[in-house]
Amino acid sequence: MDPKKLTRAVSLHGKFSIQKNSQEMLQHAGRVGIYLRQVLRIEAKQAAVESVASAAEAAVHTFAETIGQIRSPIANHHRIS
Repeated sequence: MDPKKLTRAVSLHGKFSIQKNSQEMLQHAGRVGIYLRQVLRIEAKQAAVESVASAAEAAVHTFAETIGQIRSPIANHHRIS
């Protein structure tokens, strides 16, 4: 085979391989990006749920304290009578 043709064939093969690998890496990076967005959305939803749960817990605690404060004078009134 002619050395020039062989050199050109090897060069084209290398160029094709590099392009193919680059495309595969870009596709993989795209898939990873999509996965990371999904993970971040899930984490954001979990954080929102935890925030709501924390707020609900605080509200229940405040409600319980308020009920305790209301019951305390009533209980003391019954003890005095």
